[in-house]
Amino acid sequence: MKHLWSIMAAVAMTATPVAMAAAHVSLSATRAVHLTSASGISATAAGQDAAAAVGGGAVIDTSADTYQGQSVWDVHVLEQGQVWDVKVGMTGSILLKKLSSEQPKHPSSSPPSGSTPAMSAPQADALAIKAVGGGTATHTSTDQAGGVAVYDIHVLYQNQVWDVKVNQTSGAIVQKTLSSEQPGSGSSGSSTDKTAEHQSESGGQSISTPPAGVVFGQKMSAAPSAFQSWVTQAISQVHGVSLKWVKFQAKSQGGYQMNIKIHLAQGTTKVIDVFNAQGQLVSQHVSS
Repeated sequence: MKHLWSIMAAVAMTATPVAMAAAHVSLSATRAVHLTSASGISATAAGQDAAAAVGGGAVIDTSADTYQGQSVWDVHVLEQGQVWDVKVGMTGSILLKKLSSEQPKHPSSSPPSGSTPAMSAPQADALAIKAVGGGTATHTSTDQAGGVAVYDIHVLYQNQVWDVKVNQTSGAIVQKTLSSEQPGSGSSGSSTDKTAEHQSESGGQSISTPPAGVVFGQKMSAAPSAFQSWVTQAISQVHGVSLKWVKFQAKSQGGYQMNIKIHLAQGTTKVIDVFNAQGQLVSQHVSS
């Protein structure tokens, strides 16, 4: 019996290293699976998710960070001249999206003389078409607007030609107006142009009539229903948070202007829409 116990003990001692090795392999495999799961999405995927969250733009920096006790990717995205700070969880969820405290010092400045624009003409065309709402770019050239290097793009959309100026560096829409050269207008000009010309020559001027529900010069916390879509578009265009107020002003020739004050994640901005007497949008630009 004592001999039998000795044999069993020897077998157990011989088997122990193998069993320990097997246990070590099993533990290592389990740990490897855990680490792979915890590491989550790649930096590239996090950058793509962050850019999509702010509506596009270019990822300029991605780093590992901790937010509210969990591992995240801290992604900075440059979109229309503004830098967004986006925290992306390891599962791809957007945990935080805000304007970064570190904004470009001169987001609308022109590139150094002789340098290549940061944005290509086809990219600028796509931004101009998006700003108009659709259509086709019929002309693209380089130009200056307010001392800033821009692409001057003509977009044909729903039988109207829009003149859109896009910042060559940031891609921001500097100006969007109905072009003076409309399809089929010819050299004689449209009837509206002739009427305006006649009024200018005679010194007369049409009196602007406020649209329904509007009082000129009065700040309104909500836009009249007929203008709600324009307000929604303006908020989306500047990645705003909410409307602060709208105010209408009379313009010459029976037109009017809608000033849209918008809350951003940090601060405010203003979008100015100008309409003609027929209620058609003729220009739009962003003002600080």
